[in-house]
Amino acid sequence: MGTGTSLLSPKSAPITVNGSQGVLVSWTPVPGQVATIICRGTGAGNNPCADSGAGFRVSGNSFLDTGFTAIGGGATPSGFSTGITSGGLETQGVTLSGGGFKDTINGTFTANRTATVPDVTGIVPVSSYVNSAYDNATRANGAIGSNWSVQQNGLNIASNQIQGTTASQSNSGFWNANSFSPVQFAQATITALNGTSDFPGVTVLASGTGASSTYYDCVENSTTIFMQRVVNAGTTNLTSTASTGAVGDILRLEIGPGGALTCYKNGAVALTAADTQIASGSPGLLISGNVATEKNWSGGNLHPLGHLDVEQDWAKPQHFTQGAAFGTETFTASPRAEQNAFLPGALTATWTGATWTTDKAVTITRVQVQAKTAPAGCTTNAIVRLTDGTTPVNVTISAAANDSGALSQNYAAGSSLQVLVQTAAAGCTTSPADANVTVQYRMQ
Repeated sequence: MGTGTSLLSPKSAPITVNGSQGVLVSWTPVPGQVATIICRGTGAGNNPCADSGAGFRVSGNSFLDTGFTAIGGGATPSGFSTGITSGGLETQGVTLSGGGFKDTINGTFTANRTATVPDVTGIVPVSSYVNSAYDNATRANGAIGSNWSVQQNGLNIASNQIQGTTASQSNSGFWNANSFSPVQFAQATITALNGTSDFPGVTVLASGTGASSTYYDCVENSTTIFMQRVVNAGTTNLTSTASTGAVGDILRLEIGPGGALTCYKNGAVALTAADTQIASGSPGLLISGNVATEKNWSGGNLHPLGHLDVEQDWAKPQHFTQGAAFGTETFTASPRAEQNAFLPGALTATWTGATWTTDKAVTITRVQVQAKTAPAGCTTNAIVRLTDGTTPVNVTISAAANDSGALSQNYAAGSSLQVLVQTAAAGCTTSPADANVTVQYRMQ
């Protein structure tokens, strides 16, 4: 059976000993512990257990140090922690080691913080894509930085804000440190306006520089919010509305599947549009003018990864562009259904057999008519029609089974569709009779 040594415990507080006084050290052994190594330091910065051969091996759960015991010999510990003094951490780093990993936390500690290390036995679920970005603009004045590709004019850091360099012109850029899905967002906080002269905001699907600069944007001034398309530096206004701009406004622009653009202002929908002219690019920002500023910019893929091995409650619509399976059924397009009508008796007079009002837009994909009695010897064949009064679909009844073939006839929501005998059969030795009409359709 092998043996091992645990990591060191934290140091005790400094102890002052006078004369022949002793120091009693007590501890609670962990399960399976057979011995303890005691180490004595001579100052706050001294760590004798870090030295090979240091330490005094004892059994039990206490040790009385009278100052005369030789603290030396024994096993070398398997690790050590950052030194701790009465003032707190001795260094500006904390290192957690073991189990094949090493995490280092660096920075300047200016206040007490509590951190809980979770039990990560097994698999840690991933909650989002790694290709996301954030810039709080808190750094030295100067150019915006290498993580950004400046498209038009310039963007600078000024007093921990992002600011354009050129008055009365667009100053735009996009995040270049990683790539993004075409379904993405960009968001920023407005920190200064300039009346109606400047237009700060955010962009998505941004690419190109100079004369090839391309993106969608959502920007505002003190009176209006705009959504625009910029292609090869040419601007097209998609939509706008009156909206009082204010310092602290949070603008967020999203582009979803099918070019669905949504601009949010302080969490509420401000503008929507649909446009598919730009298909790829990265999130970014735009400041038209050199007075308005923004900060706390973020951008990334719009839809994070779902945890499909646990129960989900979807608060927003989900987009399954490759189809979705429920049990053994796979849905790869809009839902399909059938509408049926029966035309009793001989089809020797014109009349309306059924009326169907569509609550939603539909696409007719096929019309079939099956007659119980097939026609024979007719000089004029009966015609069964589906129509909204303007655009008809006709099926000629020349046999027992009759088929329009594949169709793609669209009818708008609210259409009043009729199934009728448009043309009566005539001159027949046997007239067609008792016909079932089946209309196949899918939702648009």
